[in-house]
Amino acid sequence: MDVFPKGTVHLIAINAVETPDHPHRIVKMNGQYFVGADTGVFQLMGAKKPDAVYDLSGVQTDEDLPTFPERSLFVSAATHLAKGGIPEMLGRPASLVTQAQNVRPVVEGNALVGHVRHVDGRGNCITDIDRKLFKDAGRGRQFFIDMRRARSDIRRISRTYTDGTPGEPVAVFNAMGLLEIAICMGGSKSGYGGATDLLGLKYEDPVRIEFASVTNSSTLEL
Repeated sequence: MDVFPKGTVHLIAINAVETPDHPHRIVKMNGQYFVGADTGVFQLMGAKKPDAVYDLSGVQTDEDLPTFPERSLFVSAATHLAKGGIPEMLGRPASLVTQAQNVRPVVEGNALVGHVRHVDGRGNCITDIDRKLFKDAGRGRQFFIDMRRARSDIRRISRTYTDGTPGEPVAVFNAMGLLEIAICMGGSKSGYGGATDLLGLKYEDPVRIEFASVTNSSTLEL
């Protein structure tokens, strides 16, 4: 987030439909605005103590229950904010429904253990292991991500979701710098399914990375 200037407005279009457990929110962090559904994604982005949080009750749309709130609701809110409008015109002060988790990734000998913190609409599993923690724990060593079945273990970090064998698991660092477990060319309507279906991963499941005991200089530089 530090690479974006103050006042930048980000739209989060993952699981964007509002439910009682996942209300729509505007979250202000580090002088930037984030518009989306409170599914836990704000916590993943570091919003444990946001500058401010607002609901979206003041945004008028042509639909009572918009099918695509990213287009009909979020864009209107983002346009208002990008033009210098104040968030209080869009909704009342509010709070995040999802609370910060007490569980944190830990290093156990030659292993780094994190947890699935969010499963998106394509079945991709986003963990709480960030790029820096992975590099600090691994120190350039070879590794494998334990997927419970040896043939499914992941032994490298891919640069994109399509960097691998179609239908096989891949690991990438997403735009937020968090380790994400996905299926190459997978997801909804792909024919392969998502990681949550094919690998049995779900929210709060542990993700274990085993590092070799010796350094290997050929390990991918991240």
